[in-house]
Amino acid sequence: MTRNLLIYALAGLAFIASGCGDNEELQSAAAPEISLDNISVENNSVSFDVISSNSIYSSYLVARADELPENMPVENILFNGTEVVQGRQRVTVSELDWDKTYKIQVAAMSYSGEYATASESFFVNLDWQEFANPANTYIVSSEGFYGFEPKKIDGTPIRIASADWIWASSDEAFAKKQNIISDVSYSSGAIKFHATGNEGNAVICGFDAGGNVVWSWLIWCTDKPKDVLVNDNTYFLDRVIGATGATQEEGRKAWSTILYQYGRISPIFGGYEDEWGETQVFSEARKYTVFNSAYDFAWTLDNGQAATREEADAHPTTFYTGVDNKKDGVWYSGPWNWEFLGSWYGTVRSWDDRDRFKTNVDPCPYGYRVPAGSDWGKTADFESRMEKVGTTDDPIGWYYAFNGEKSWFPCGNSGRICYSGELARGFGGITFLWNSTMFNLGDADFGKAADAYPTRWSFGFEGIGYGVETPANPGFGLAVRCVRIDE
Repeated sequence: MTRNLLIYALAGLAFIASGCGDNEELQSAAAPEISLDNISVENNSVSFDVISSNSIYSSYLVARADELPENMPVENILFNGTEVVQGRQRVTVSELDWDKTYKIQVAAMSYSGEYATASESFFVNLDWQEFANPANTYIVSSEGFYGFEPKKIDGTPIRIASADWIWASSDEAFAKKQNIISDVSYSSGAIKFHATGNEGNAVICGFDAGGNVVWSWLIWCTDKPKDVLVNDNTYFLDRVIGATGATQEEGRKAWSTILYQYGRISPIFGGYEDEWGETQVFSEARKYTVFNSAYDFAWTLDNGQAATREEADAHPTTFYTGVDNKKDGVWYSGPWNWEFLGSWYGTVRSWDDRDRFKTNVDPCPYGYRVPAGSDWGKTADFESRMEKVGTTDDPIGWYYAFNGEKSWFPCGNSGRICYSGELARGFGGITFLWNSTMFNLGDADFGKAADAYPTRWSFGFEGIGYGVETPANPGFGLAVRCVRIDE
C-alpha cells in the first residue's frame, strides 16, 4: 500500500471512529500533539527530536525556506514527509546547502481525523576561513572549510552566477571519485568549499547564468611550501605549482603535474609517463584525474585556436595548439604583440619600456609571481651550484645549493608539447619551467614584438637548451616555480 493510500485509509478509519458516539476512549484520544525539541545545527547537518502523542500517523519534512509554498497544507507534510514513531524520536538530516535558511515541519493525525502541526526555522551557517587576498591559486594545508571572493589579482570583481569543482587529481589510477575537496558553493558573494585534508589538486570554476565557465582557480592541497633562497636577491617556493612534495625522497610527489600554456589561467594536468603518439595524448591526465559528472568536461586537444582569451578561459580542459601567420603556438587568435608577451610580466610597450607587476592571469599563489629569467641569476652561476643525481641514461634530478641550503629540482618534467599535445617526461632528463620575460630572436625587425618569444628556465643532463632564460613556444604546457614578491 502506498503512503497516500495509507493516509487516506487512516483518515477513513478516523472518520468512522469519529461517528461512534459511544466510543469515549477514541474520542478522548482525538486531539493529537506534536512538537520539536533539541534542534542542533552542525556544519551542514541538522538534528532534532520529534515528540508526538495521541496520533495514528506522524511525519517530518525539512526543506529550504525559499523552496516552500507560503502555506503548505498539512496533508502535504504527511504525504511527502518521513514517518516517525509515536513518542520521542531523534532525527538527523545531512548534506544541506550552506548559507541557507531551512524549515522543519512536523504533522500528526489522530484516530478522530484531527491534525496537529509544528514548525521551526534554522540557518545553515558555514564557519569558514577566508582567503582575503585574490589569487588564481590557493594553497590549502589542512582540513577545513575555506572560501574566497571571485576577484582578479587587481581586485576587479569576477561576475559569476555559480561555482563548482570540475576536476581533481587522484593518486589512484582511474578512480571513480575524488577526495580532495567537496561542498563547493557560491553564496553571499563568496566561493566556499571543504578541503578534506588529502593532498592533491582540484580546479574550481565560476560559471555565468548560462552555465559557461568565466574563470578557473586551482586549489593546491599540500603541506605549506617553504621559501628557498636561490641567490642573493630572490626567494622561490621549494616546489613547482601543484607538487605535494619538495624532496628527492618524495619521488614523483615533487614532479610537475600541473602545467600551463603561456599566459593562460587554466591548469592543465600532465602525468608521469611519456605520451608518444596521437592516440596517447592526455592518457595520463585521464588516468589520474576525476571529472565532476554533473558537467560535460573532458581533456581535449584542439589543433586550432580559441577565438579570444575569454573563449580559452571558457574551455579550461582544452589544450590549444593553433598556429597563426607569424608564430607557432599562439593558443588564441589575438595578435602576437607586446600585450600578449607581457601576459605574465606586466605592461610591456617595447624592449626598453616595461612595467613589471603581477598580472591578473598570473597562476601563482598570493605573495608570489611567475619569475623573470633574471630572478634565477646568471646561467653560469646557477649551473655551478647544481649537483646531478643519476646519469644521462637514468636522470633523476639536481640539488641546487646556495647559502648552506639545498633545493631539489626533479628532472624529466619537460611538459606538454605544443604541436601534438604529447607529454614529454624523458628527453635527456630535461626540465623546463616558465619565465615571464621575453627572448630576442634577433630577426631583421629587431626591437619589434614579432622578434620575441616567451622564455623558460631550461636544464638537462644532455645540456639541451641549457640556461635560465631560453626561448620557449607559448603553446607548450610547462610548469611554474614561483618567486616571492618582495615589495
